[in-house]
Amino acid sequence: MQLPVQGLEERARWVISVRWFACLLVFVATFASSRLLELVADPAPLYAVLGAMLGYNALLHWRWQRRPHGAGQEWARRALLLQVTLDLFALTLLLYFADLAHNPLLACYPFHLVVISILLPGATPYFLAALTALLVGSVLLLQHLGAIPIHRLAVPSLRDAPAPEGAFVLAGFLGFACCLGLIVYFTSSVARHVEHSHRKLRQQEKMLGISQLVLGFAHQINNPLDGLQNCLRQVQARCADDSSTATMLRLMREGLDRIARLARRLQEFARPGGLRVQPMDLAGPLDAVVQLLDAPCRARGVVLTLRAAQVPKALGDPYAVQEALLNLGTNAVEAMPQGGDLSIRVFRLPHDDVGEAGAVAIDVADTGCGIPAESRQRLFEPFNTTKGEQGGTGLGLSLCRMLLAEMGGRIELRPAESRGTTFRVVLPVAAPGGDAVCDYS
Repeated sequence: MQLPVQGLEERARWVISVRWFACLLVFVATFASSRLLELVADPAPLYAVLGAMLGYNALLHWRWQRRPHGAGQEWARRALLLQVTLDLFALTLLLYFADLAHNPLLACYPFHLVVISILLPGATPYFLAALTALLVGSVLLLQHLGAIPIHRLAVPSLRDAPAPEGAFVLAGFLGFACCLGLIVYFTSSVARHVEHSHRKLRQQEKMLGISQLVLGFAHQINNPLDGLQNCLRQVQARCADDSSTATMLRLMREGLDRIARLARRLQEFARPGGLRVQPMDLAGPLDAVVQLLDAPCRARGVVLTLRAAQVPKALGDPYAVQEALLNLGTNAVEAMPQGGDLSIRVFRLPHDDVGEAGAVAIDVADTGCGIPAESRQRLFEPFNTTKGEQGGTGLGLSLCRMLLAEMGGRIELRPAESRGTTFRVVLPVAAPGGDAVCDYS
């Protein structure tokens, strides 16, 4: 039976169903140790615990089958936590009635905590590890004090053995508790890594589907664009005497040309090695972005500021960099419907931050509403949008990251110093110590 690693509901269902098999194992072990091996003189308490396990497992199974419709993750988490907690108490009772301190099945605790660390995220496994240590420590302490009897296994070497010294019991308990903590820590770390790998794999599959979608879309849009451009050329030739109309037609042609270039670049990007990565002057893309953002900034009362230091040439595709910065700038303007400040800052990162060659960074910062904390983790996933009913597709940031990663760069969300949002685009330099070519100071 495969252990699920995704979805709390699947995990809870798996735990409840597999506990019937655990009850069968307890019956077999009790029967074998009492009848065949004759290690347990009185198996009645063990069968009583087994009966309790069957009872609460049936109750939990019945409760799970009749859970409220749409109960959700929190309900499943509580059901799973209740199940594993009851199992810990049952395991402790089983081992207590079979000489807990000398029973080799004490190793079931680490196995139980490994499963818990995989199934339950967060701090819950550490809480259950502490509960396990408390239960085992309580049994050992009460037995050492003579408050509860010791149910010895029927082994000659243990039958007349003296009780261990208190220091020995304490050392054994501390070692046991430390082992439980280490097991939970390492298992939880591995489980987080596996879950992160699953998310990355799902995202790569989404991006592959997007690439295929973009390729088909760009191919289909090229023919209508060619027809529109030809019609505009003819209309523009006939309206050459009307300067106002000619200007509007020129702007329309430039817009269609930009769409056509974008469609061609998307086609190239969807194919392996489609981008033209080369040493580039950042002044060109920055000038184009500032010009394209000027009109929407004025319409919303946004003050656009460009601050650029002398930086060397960067490695990248000029048009792809322009599209990525324009997308970030457009998102920033839309986040400030009542006006605000939009800042684009260009600078060179220190060598210590990115390695020997250094890199060029472009910060796009706004004073808008910011990004909710719950949306930050999935910010760059395809089809994930924070615009709600404003019509966002959730593809802008994911495509930005794809384009920049293809060029050897990256995009990251910077911690907010006050209000607003800051994105950083990082591009490798074309050559260490290259001449400064971008200077707006």
